[in-house]
Amino acid sequence: RRGVRSVMIDIRFVIAVFVAMSALTCIVFFQRDPVKSRALLGFGAVFSVLLALISTYGLMFCIGVPMTAITQILPFVVFGVGLDDAFIIRGSYLKS
Repeated sequence: RRGVRSVMIDIRFVIAVFVAMSALTCIVFFQRDPVKSRALLGFGAVFSVLLALISTYGLMFCIGVPMTAITQILPFVVFGVGLDDAFIIRGSYLKS
Protein backbone atom coordinates (compact mmCIF):
# COMPACT_ATOMS: atom_id res chain seq x y z
CA ARG A 1 0.00 0.00 0.00
CA ARG A 2 2.82 2.38 0.86
CA GLY A 3 4.60 1.57 -2.41
CA VAL A 4 1.54 2.42 -4.47
CA ARG A 5 1.24 5.78 -2.72
CA SER A 6 4.88 6.64 -3.40
CA VAL A 7 4.50 5.66 -7.06
CA MET A 8 1.49 7.96 -7.39
CA ILE A 9 3.53 10.82 -5.91
CA ASP A 10 6.41 10.07 -8.29
CA ILE A 11 4.08 10.10 -11.28
CA ARG A 12 3.25 13.72 -10.47
CA PHE A 13 6.95 14.54 -10.42
CA VAL A 14 7.51 12.81 -13.76
CA ILE A 15 4.68 14.83 -15.32
CA ALA A 16 6.09 18.05 -13.85
CA VAL A 17 9.56 17.21 -15.18
CA PHE A 18 8.10 16.39 -18.61
CA VAL A 19 6.30 19.75 -18.79
CA ALA A 20 9.30 21.74 -17.51
CA MET A 21 11.77 20.03 -19.83
CA SER A 22 9.45 20.43 -22.80
CA ALA A 23 9.19 24.15 -22.13
CA LEU A 24 12.95 24.49 -21.59
CA THR A 25 13.95 22.63 -24.75
CA CYS A 26 11.39 24.47 -26.86
CA ILE A 27 12.68 27.80 -25.55
CA VAL A 28 16.33 26.87 -26.11
CA PHE A 29 15.72 25.45 -29.59
CA PHE A 30 13.52 28.40 -30.64
CA GLN A 31 14.90 31.05 -33.00
CA ARG A 32 13.16 34.07 -34.48
CA ASP A 33 13.76 32.85 -38.02
CA PRO A 34 10.98 30.31 -38.69
CA VAL A 35 13.21 28.33 -41.06
CA LYS A 36 16.02 27.90 -38.50
CA SER A 37 13.77 27.44 -35.48
CA ARG A 38 13.90 23.95 -33.97
CA ALA A 39 11.29 24.31 -31.21
CA LEU A 40 9.37 21.23 -32.36
CA LEU A 41 12.62 19.29 -32.45
CA GLY A 42 13.04 20.05 -28.75
CA PHE A 43 9.53 18.86 -28.02
CA GLY A 44 10.18 15.77 -30.14
CA ALA A 45 13.27 14.96 -28.08
CA VAL A 46 11.26 15.14 -24.85
CA PHE A 47 8.44 13.11 -26.39
CA SER A 48 10.81 10.37 -27.58
CA VAL A 49 12.29 10.11 -24.08
CA LEU A 50 8.77 9.83 -22.67
CA LEU A 51 7.91 7.04 -25.13
CA ALA A 52 11.12 5.23 -24.16
CA LEU A 53 10.15 5.44 -20.50
CA ILE A 54 6.64 4.14 -21.14
CA SER A 55 7.91 1.17 -23.14
CA THR A 56 10.65 0.44 -20.58
CA TYR A 57 8.24 0.43 -17.65
CA GLY A 58 5.78 -1.68 -19.61
CA LEU A 59 8.45 -4.26 -20.38
CA MET A 60 9.71 -4.23 -16.79
CA PHE A 61 6.24 -4.85 -15.38
CA CYS A 62 5.55 -7.59 -17.93
CA ILE A 63 8.63 -9.56 -16.91
CA GLY A 64 7.98 -8.95 -13.21
CA VAL A 65 10.66 -6.49 -12.12
CA PRO A 66 9.64 -5.17 -8.67
CA MET A 67 9.15 -1.46 -8.07
CA THR A 68 12.16 -0.35 -6.02
CA ALA A 69 13.90 2.95 -5.32
CA ILE A 70 16.13 2.42 -8.37
CA THR A 71 13.19 1.93 -10.72
CA GLN A 72 11.59 5.09 -9.31
CA ILE A 73 14.72 7.14 -10.03
CA LEU A 74 14.94 5.79 -13.59
CA PRO A 75 12.67 8.40 -15.27
CA PHE A 76 14.74 11.32 -14.03
CA VAL A 77 18.02 9.76 -15.17
CA VAL A 78 16.59 8.89 -18.59
CA PHE A 79 15.20 12.42 -19.00
CA GLY A 80 18.60 13.87 -18.18
CA VAL A 81 20.58 11.62 -20.52
CA GLY A 82 18.05 11.79 -23.36
CA LEU A 83 17.76 15.55 -23.34
CA ASP A 84 21.50 15.99 -22.96
CA ASP A 85 21.92 14.02 -26.18
CA ALA A 86 19.39 16.27 -27.91
CA PHE A 87 21.38 19.36 -26.92
CA ILE A 88 24.65 17.76 -28.04
CA ILE A 89 23.19 16.78 -31.42
CA ARG A 90 21.79 20.29 -31.90
CA GLY A 91 25.13 21.86 -30.97
CA SER A 92 27.07 19.70 -33.42
CA TYR A 93 24.49 20.42 -36.13
CA LEU A 94 24.91 24.18 -35.62
CA LYS A 95 28.72 23.86 -35.81
CA SER A 96 28.66 21.99 -39.12
